[in-house]
Amino acid sequence: MKSSYREAATLASSRRSDPTGHVRLSVAERREYRRNPVKADAMLTINNEVYSAELLDISTGGAQLRCAVVPRNGMDVCFGLKGFGEVPARVVRRLPKSVALEFDLTHLQRAEFAEKLDRLIKAHA
Repeated sequence: MKSSYREAATLASSRRSDPTGHVRLSVAERREYRRNPVKADAMLTINNEVYSAELLDISTGGAQLRCAVVPRNGMDVCFGLKGFGEVPARVVRRLPKSVALEFDLTHLQRAEFAEKLDRLIKAHA
């Protein structure tokens, strides 16, 4: 399938070369799961302590939450959202008032999670 000049230019501009000449992919090209902006009340469990949080975006691979307590990178936590139950996760990035989580799910659990996520996105559309 041929791509248009505009698509090729967009793709080329989204990639950057480092000093060694290697092409680095943009964040969008590296992302395995599509993010969905969803604002909802959530919970974050850290060391058996439950904290209220605000869901900012979610995918079948993880979520970004705004929370007063920001756990350290690599820490195992649980993400909670009405209709999803508790989902085991790991902190992969932290910002001053938010945290990015990667869900720790089996292939089957991820498929079930994706179905729930589709319903959530349609409800917030």
